[in-house]
Amino acid sequence: QEWGELTEYGHLAPELWMGLLWKRLMGQQVLQVTSENLLSYVRTYAHRDDSNVVTVVLINFGEWDASIDVDFGHTGSSQEEYHVTSPDLPNIQGTKLSLNGADLPDSFGALQLNSAGDVPEFAPLTKPRGSVQVKSMSVVFVQSKP
Repeated sequence: QEWGELTEYGHLAPELWMGLLWKRLMGQQVLQVTSENLLSYVRTYAHRDDSNVVTVVLINFGEWDASIDVDFGHTGSSQEEYHVTSPDLPNIQGTKLSLNGADLPDSFGALQLNSAGDVPEFAPLTKPRGSVQVKSMSVVFVQSKP
């Protein structure tokens, strides 16, 4: 797999979408993550942005779905989730990604920019605070706003 914007076949690389989500959601300040009984096949990272919004990213490398309890350390009734999966699985060399169940464009021709010429904002799933369901071989960004 390439690390550019396009694959050798002219498709948008999955790394383009992951990099864009990371840039838009993850802040500059890296936070320490503590866990109790975190599964060995799940990686967790947390960042805070200048507006004090904390984003946790959960990466499930396993063949099994995982339920992860996320505690942001402050009150609030909801969290925003961005679930990144691939309809190409189990082919891990596929190039297609889905965000919250909707396929992301896999070519520049299918990409629709907003009136400013930018990639539109990504719509999160708003869920009650608590456990996050992370499908096997997927990534979930979770935000909690103070």
